[in-house]
Amino acid sequence: MRVLAVANWNPATTRSAWPSERLRALAAAGVEVDLLARDCVRDRREYFGLWRDLNRRLATGRYDLVAPLYGSFLGLLCTLQRRVPCAISFAGSDLNGPPRLVSLRSLSRPASQLSAALAAGVSVHSARMRRALWWPPARQRAHVLFDGVDVERFVPRGRTQARRHRGVRTDGIRILFVAVNPERRPTKRLPLAQAAVARLSGARLEVASAVPFDEMPWVYASADALLLTSHAEGSPNCVKEALACGVPVVSTDVGDVREVLDGLPPCAVVDPDPDRIAAALGAIVADGRGCPGGPARIAERYSQPAAAQRFVRFFDDALDVRPPRQ
Repeated sequence: MRVLAVANWNPATTRSAWPSERLRALAAAGVEVDLLARDCVRDRREYFGLWRDLNRRLATGRYDLVAPLYGSFLGLLCTLQRRVPCAISFAGSDLNGPPRLVSLRSLSRPASQLSAALAAGVSVHSARMRRALWWPPARQRAHVLFDGVDVERFVPRGRTQARRHRGVRTDGIRILFVAVNPERRPTKRLPLAQAAVARLSGARLEVASAVPFDEMPWVYASADALLLTSHAEGSPNCVKEALACGVPVVSTDVGDVREVLDGLPPCAVVDPDPDRIAAALGAIVADGRGCPGGPARIAERYSQPAAAQRFVRFFDDALDVRPPRQ
């Protein structure tokens, strides 16, 4: 299978590791995958160049499938070409939440919905996202997929050892908040996290926004808990990575978090209320065991090889819908 993955940002410079990790896992699963990327986020005029480059690549006849890594205008652009089937993977913000009524971004979610109707294959991160699809046939055929965790990289480590490795204080309570530029992304609700941790005596909130990916296992291991306060998510990788490291999670009820945390004490899904969040974090700190069942849960259900195989089956299904080559 020969797949052209397409991104409308530069994965080489992004602080999010999931695009390169997904492509690496697909290659390990035997998929021949290339990446076409242009930074259209910073300059929307780059979409014209991306459209030109996409059609030049597909005109070579090399690829069986095009796979945009996001919806919105990128997904629509990739579905409008009719040379090969398009298997679109929605990430979360491209479908989640009410559409804005003003600004160019008001067209982003309708573009996602239209691309879902045109695509040969649709994947979403959670059942909640699948319900957000307007077009019934797209909703019915949508695959629920998520990126897996490298369970050889994300493993339990001693908290004191991790803090010494990082050069931070070995005492005190550290609550971890993982998000890229959360100050500029209201959906992450950083002020809610700050208010909740302020209620927990002796605790500090560490915001991991620009940490190198290779250092993240140590960051998780140095924390008493991971806190997620978003009001919209797909399938947040930070939750699964923390669990793989044996770190408990407190989260609002977003994406697939409730399913991931189900039956994993002392993790908790709570209302977006500072007092309730602080109480859940306090219970985790008092328990002190971390999340013993987390690593086994992630290895069994959410490893990269397992996730990659699900993507392969998704691509196979999309290949059953083949528009005539032009």
